[in-house]
Amino acid sequence: MMTKKIIIATFFLIAACFLLNGCQSFDDAFKHGKKSKQLRAEDLYKQGVSFATSKHYDKAIEAFNKALKVDKKYENAYWGRGVASAMQGRLDQAIADYDRALELNACHAWAYYNRGCAWRDKGNHARAIDDFSRHLEISPRDAEAYNKRAYAWANKGDLHKALADAKKACSLKPDNEIYQLSVKKFNAMINKK
Repeated sequence: MMTKKIIIATFFLIAACFLLNGCQSFDDAFKHGKKSKQLRAEDLYKQGVSFATSKHYDKAIEAFNKALKVDKKYENAYWGRGVASAMQGRLDQAIADYDRALELNACHAWAYYNRGCAWRDKGNHARAIDDFSRHLEISPRDAEAYNKRAYAWANKGDLHKALADAKKACSLKPDNEIYQLSVKKFNAMINKK
């Protein structure tokens, strides 16, 4: 039994070495194949994320565009380009990129979340609520999405749904002061009416 565990552990260790360090014979086998294409697109995507993280959005978009030239079906590159475009205030372009990411992967939770933020910023609270709801179907423990949806409900005029979402966010992260303030704010607004 112990020998079997050692063999399995050794196998995973060797596999990790190949993945981390590369192996010439494996590299040759994948050089012109789909795996190589995916790795190149992923590397360009990671470069784009790095640029976006350091607020170099034009360079990020350029890297995402290069990733899409390598693999036009790489949904994360569309999502990343959408985020970079949104950060530049180009919400229509961002929404188009989120749409494309979702065409390729209908379960891309962050494309729903970010598209919800873009719709919110455009003042379309109904669409924002729909997208936050879709995100929450996939990621039901995302307190921030509940909080954002709460404010979309409030802007749409449904304070009871806003309060319910604010309470859910607070229950997921009870120490978060922003979520606690949201609950107090919506309670006060309901009591004022």
